[in-house]
Amino acid sequence: MKKAVKPIAEYVPIILFYSIYKFYGDLILATIVLVYTTVLGLSFTYLILKKVPLMPLILAVIVSFFGGLTVYSGDGIFIKIKPTVVNLVFASILLTGIYKGKGFLKYIFKSAIVMSDEAWKILSFRFAFFFIFLACLNEVVWRNFTEEFWVSFRAFGFSAATILFIISQAPFLHKNIIEEEKNDENNI
Repeated sequence: MKKAVKPIAEYVPIILFYSIYKFYGDLILATIVLVYTTVLGLSFTYLILKKVPLMPLILAVIVSFFGGLTVYSGDGIFIKIKPTVVNLVFASILLTGIYKGKGFLKYIFKSAIVMSDEAWKILSFRFAFFFIFLACLNEVVWRNFTEEFWVSFRAFGFSAATILFIISQAPFLHKNIIEEEKNDENNI
């Protein structure tokens, strides 16, 4: 159950955002649902895990801020630029870590993946530029396509792009992951 908490808390709000928009055609209503379910997802995460991971917390704050602006103003532009801001924030965090000589992704995935500090910095750099790419892509899509297309793209396009990017990193991970047996041999 604990492993399913983060994906559920992350994807249910996006799926509901898309579903409400498709059913009602109302970006403001969909945004209200997105904000509430994001906050509920964060609360659910805390109840199950007894902690709040940093990235979902940052995301919830940004979603609440831009969602609140969208609802208050009645203008969908704020929710449309939210993915741009989120991706630029994540890219900035990763690039700041690299500047300080740290691969911040190591702290997120350290329990699942063991790699050298240099490999973590390279992977953090790649993710930072991927986040910048997503920010630029969001800007192109919301400015040049219909609102309905943007909502669909937001719900499915970002997820598909992220999955493809992660798959593209498999050779790098395969080359750089330090297996437990190698660790044990080096410690003898």
